[in-house]
Amino acid sequence: MDVFFFSKGVLDLAASRCLAQGTNAWTDTDHTCYTVSTDGDEGFLKLLPIYIDHLLYPTLTDSAFTTEVHSINGDGEDTGIVYCEMQTRENSGENLCNLTMLRSMYHGHCGYKSETGGLLKNLRESTTNEKVKAYHKEFYRPEKLCVIFVGQVNAEKVFEALQPVEERISKDSERTPFVRPWQSPVPPLVEFTTLEVNYPSDEDEHGLVIAAWRGPLANVSKVFFVKKKEWR
Repeated sequence: MDVFFFSKGVLDLAASRCLAQGTNAWTDTDHTCYTVSTDGDEGFLKLLPIYIDHLLYPTLTDSAFTTEVHSINGDGEDTGIVYCEMQTRENSGENLCNLTMLRSMYHGHCGYKSETGGLLKNLRESTTNEKVKAYHKEFYRPEKLCVIFVGQVNAEKVFEALQPVEERISKDSERTPFVRPWQSPVPPLVEFTTLEVNYPSDEDEHGLVIAAWRGPLANVSKVFFVKKKEWR
């Protein structure tokens, strides 16, 4: 029998009943990681199919977008969990300098220079729930899902717990052909650049220096040695 989860808060409620302190997630440049820790394998195996179902088949309702991403309240203020999180960091010195560095290091259409949390202007003006749904449909696919287990758990029981998820995936007829991401070549870095970034600060003597360079490709097997230079 197929079991679908349509009510908000089901995942955290299930995690609590499985002796887990909620769930957590963060987004990096090339992946988003979702974590949960339970007290023992029994609760983990019960929570596992529910967790993966929430990742691959979320409801993505308009009301959830309003509270989780962005909206304007009755006082005309921008709100939303994602918006407020980015509001606290977008104009910090560390974030401005790092984003400027990435955009200088990677030219053209390259994901490495993206602000993964979202820019406030884009969150206000162009981000919609329809775009969120389209993004999820394109990128949240079983071909791109890697599940990592840490702890003492029986492998056969894991496969048994995942069976309902696999059955639902096999019935999903809406998936488009899979295109492997991160395959486009990164444009070469052809020159050295020195940039100056102004950012708001409580002290006029506060400053940052960031030095960055390109490393070798992941498939390069040679070992490179860097000679240390004494700074005087």
